[in-house]
Amino acid sequence: MKLKAKAKINAVDIAVMALIIFVTVFACHRYLPKSGVSAKKCDIVYCLKVEGLSASFSDKIAVGDKVLNFDDGAEIGTVSKLSPDRPYGHTDESVLYVTVKSSAEDTDNGFLVNGTNISVGNRLQIRFPNLYCEAECIGAEADDS
Repeated sequence: MKLKAKAKINAVDIAVMALIIFVTVFACHRYLPKSGVSAKKCDIVYCLKVEGLSASFSDKIAVGDKVLNFDDGAEIGTVSKLSPDRPYGHTDESVLYVTVKSSAEDTDNGFLVNGTNISVGNRLQIRFPNLYCEAECIGAEADDS
């Protein structure tokens, strides 16, 4: 009686499958039209909550500083206000609140600023001229002023 040998998956098979999946997802994301996205331009104000920043580092952020997305270097706004003004009812004094103004596209999923999604709850890796940090968006709204 002969036993049949079972096909075994090896590392090369896994790498090829992962490459095929990656190329398919990239092509779909890049070339398929985005449905349901309304691209209305507007000015926005959003607030970033930066936790765990010592006082010596919080001094490295100033009103007027450009805010950049760390991943691609795209400008996502300009600092318009810093703590101690705590917008949206937040009162925790151990964090720094940074209010940012920018131009954006109003979409179904929040605002899009130079390819960066700005919406409540998003965590962003951001750069200022003299500092890198992570922040959470705690408020975003159209600027009517």
